[in-house]
Order: sequence, then structure tokens, then C-alpha cells
Amino acid sequence: MDIEKRSDASNGHGISWVRATEWLVYTVDVTKAGNYVLEIPVASKLSGGTFHIEFEGRNVTGPITIPDTGGWDKLQTLSLTGVKLKKGRQIMKLVMGKNGENGGIGDIDLVRFTRE
Repeated sequence: MDIEKRSDASNGHGISWVRATEWLVYTVDVTKAGNYVLEIPVASKLSGGTFHIEFEGRNVTGPITIPDTGGWDKLQTLSLTGVKLKKGRQIMKLVMGKNGENGGIGDIDLVRFTRE
């Protein structure tokens, strides 16, 4: 897994060269408990693989498949609704599952949280 400079990413960088069994951990401060929409811009040339998101070791999303977005430089935002989060500082883990047709998982820009 690499951090890659990319002009199409929200902050100029994204996660790339992602493969099965890899993972990333973030600290997230949830200011209000409730249901959230997670928006995740992703990119892949050919069909990507799967990943899921855990909070405090609990899988909150189930498998997320990265589609063929038409190229590594073409972000498409995936939206997941009804993700229930508790209030407070928590550990969020992106866990890479199965590689796809592209030989890996795909590129991930960010995870954006919006209350439903």
C-alpha cells in the first residue's frame, strides 16, 4: 500500500497499490452518535477488489466492492448509508479483503462522514 500524489484526489494524495490482507488504521472523533453516510471516492482500471471498515474491531459496512471506474485517474464516489456510530474517539480500520480483476483492491481517496 502506498500514498500516491494525485491531482484528482481531495487533498492531492490517495491510497494506491492496495492488496488483499493490508489495512490502515485511523483515529476518528465522532461528535454525535447516530447513523452516518460514508462517502468513499475510489478508482480502478478493471473491476477492483473488496474491503470493509471496522470501528473498535466491529465490521460496520460489510464487504465494499470497488467497481471499474474507467481508469486509475477516474474517481467514483461510493455511498454507504445507515452506518451506526457511537459518540467519542474511536479506532477506524480499513481492512482489504479480496483482490479483484485489476490484481489488487483499487485506489481510495478518503472516507467522508455525514450524519443522516
